[in-house]
Parts: sequence; C-alpha cells; structure tokens
Amino acid sequence: MSLNRVVITGVGVVSPFGNGLPALMKGLEEGRSAVKRMEGWEEYNGLRSLV
Repeated sequence: MSLNRVVITGVGVVSPFGNGLPALMKGLEEGRSAVKRMEGWEEYNGLRSLV
C-alpha cells in the first residue's frame, strides 16, 4: 500500500457572513444572524427544516 502525501499551504474562513476572518469577525461582533428562512424550499418533499 502506498501513502499519498498532503501539504496544507494555508487556512482560511468561509462563512455565511463572507469569506475571510474579517468578514466573520464583523458579523459576529455586530450580533448578526447567519440563519434565514429559505423561501421556495417548501416544494421539496421530505425536508425537515427550511433554514
């Protein structure tokens, strides 16, 4: 069995507030919610949540 090597060259943040740590921190500091109702999803049967 051969093992593949993985190299991590950086880390970052992708969030509902935006991409990058500054956007995330701004959203959190402002007390904003990143959750919203997804309009139009009622048509999909079997979904237990619409947020």
